[in-house]
Amino acid sequence: MSYVLCKGHLRNELHDAKKKQTVLTDGPTSYGGYEETYSPAELLADTYASCAISIMAAVASQMNCDLTGTYADTETAVDDKNFRLEHIGVHFHLPKSVDEKHRSSIEAATRDMCIVGRSLHPDIKKDLTFTYDV
Repeated sequence: MSYVLCKGHLRNELHDAKKKQTVLTDGPTSYGGYEETYSPAELLADTYASCAISIMAAVASQMNCDLTGTYADTETAVDDKNFRLEHIGVHFHLPKSVDEKHRSSIEAATRDMCIVGRSLHPDIKKDLTFTYDV
């Protein structure tokens, strides 16, 4: 079970009671927030990247590829006029050692199987790029 607690000034605490973990989110200062921690949109982008890396690792392990050290940079763009996330960019950095014959399968699985990515509204532009530089 998890719950979200409003702390005021657009700060929220996300609690997972079972795992005893807490994550903070902040709204922008332009609306009275602190802007000291993740915004909900940034957290969504990082959650998308995390889900995608999990899918990549699962698919890669079936091909005896180790993706340890893989990481992703994320970016978001918000349409402030319509209060809507319009773009999520995720740039994945994977090990150079991943065999070229496996790369397209790993990348396709990332696009096709990520639960978070598949759950996002189709109007949100999703740019996924892959660099083998780790």
